[in-house]
Amino acid sequence: MSSLDQAINRLQQSVEKLESSLNASASKNAESDQMQAQVKQLQARCDRLLEVTKQVDEGLDKTIDRLKFVLED
Repeated sequence: MSSLDQAINRLQQSVEKLESSLNASASKNAESDQMQAQVKQLQARCDRLLEVTKQVDEGLDKTIDRLKFVLED
C-alpha cells in the first residue's frame, strides 16, 4: 500500500469519526432542545398553579373572615 493510499485511508477514517461526532452532537442538541421545551412547559404550568393557589388562598381568607364575623354576632 502506497503512502498516498495510507493517507487516503486515514483521511477517510478521520472523516467518519468527525461525522460520527457531529451526529452524536446533533442528537444531544435535539435532546437539549426537547428538555428546554419541557422546562418551559413545566414553568408555565407552575405559574398557572401558583395563580390558582393565590386565588384559592384569597378565597379562603375571605371565607374565614366571614365565618369569624358570623360567629362573633
